[in-house]
Amino acid sequence: MNAHFILNGWSSASGASGIIWGYSVIVFYSMCYLYKYNRNKLLNDPIFYFGLFMILIIWVVITIADILVNGYIGHGIIAHFISVIVGVIFTFIWKNNIKSRINKILENNNPKQISNSPLDRKIIKCSLIVPAFIIIILLLFFTGVLSKHIISLEIGSIIPEGNTIEDINRANGQIKINFDSLLKKKN
Repeated sequence: MNAHFILNGWSSASGASGIIWGYSVIVFYSMCYLYKYNRNKLLNDPIFYFGLFMILIIWVVITIADILVNGYIGHGIIAHFISVIVGVIFTFIWKNNIKSRINKILENNNPKQISNSPLDRKIIKCSLIVPAFIIIILLLFFTGVLSKHIISLEIGSIIPEGNTIEDINRANGQIKINFDSLLKKKN
């Protein structure tokens, strides 16, 4: 859902916001759990208020700003909503692990000494796969490997102008690419 068309050399989304919105549910659940059992300590912690502020920014301000800028509920908001739903599902599935982890941190004065279970170690190793792929894709992109084409013609214009799916829909789903020169036919 976060994969958007790339027009005029610019992408309108990276997909990272969907990940952030999905994890924001886990953060919110963790904060609620901490508040339930450590209300007095949490109310004196400025990081707690910062976390609440960030969730308010993510869930309310960004949503309202996107609606005001676009004038409607666009694909980005729908993608973020789906990410939140997926986050809720995973939080529900992993809630016992989340509670157990929070309790271990609260019981231990030095959270660095908490031992990881075999499942935790596997999750940590697997979680490094996504950043590794992102780094590889960025390296390929910035070295020009991903942007090389079979033909080396300069693009004169792309119609419709814009970089959203809505722009393409307004053009009856058609994209017209005009090149600066003609293709030569090989014999």
